[in-house]
Amino acid sequence: MALSENDEGALGCLIGVIVLVFAAIGFTVAADKLQKHRNRAAESIPEIRDQEDELIALSAKEQVLRKHLDEALAKHTQTRTELAGLMVRADEAAAKLSALRGEKQRLESDIQSLEPEIRIAARNLMKSARSQVMRAAIPVLQLNNGRVYRDARITAINDDRIRIQHAEGSADITSGLLEPEFRTKLGLKPTATSP
Repeated sequence: MALSENDEGALGCLIGVIVLVFAAIGFTVAADKLQKHRNRAAESIPEIRDQEDELIALSAKEQVLRKHLDEALAKHTQTRTELAGLMVRADEAAAKLSALRGEKQRLESDIQSLEPEIRIAARNLMKSARSQVMRAAIPVLQLNNGRVYRDARITAINDDRIRIQHAEGSADITSGLLEPEFRTKLGLKPTATSP
């Protein structure tokens, strides 16, 4: 069975506590031993003093270990609290993402259902705009290549060119020769600039 990081941290802390318990038991046994040695003959006093020094050193180490264990437990508790907060935020973000995906799908569906209507409306609008331009007289029509037509009137509009009547005759003009604004108004596609 795999352990999560939280469980591993808690297990580490539990092992530390067990080690300290065994260390405390060891210290207790050592203290009993020390007492028995004190009761023995005077020739054992130097050995007893060495063991007392060792116990004092072990006691100091135990205090340091307890302090480290307390700090580790405090950090572990803080980390678990932070992790819980992050998990809540992750759940909230996942819920928002799910809602946004649903909204995106709904909008895409709405757009798909409106596309045919939009295409029809755009075509009708373009026809209307072209019809208005075809009725209007253009006193001066200047092309991008410098050519100028006077008293022009548009007689036909295709996707990439127009046909005009002007003071000197008629002409076919590709959309690339028209000013961009005029070309856009007519809904023409850009082409090469040759007539």
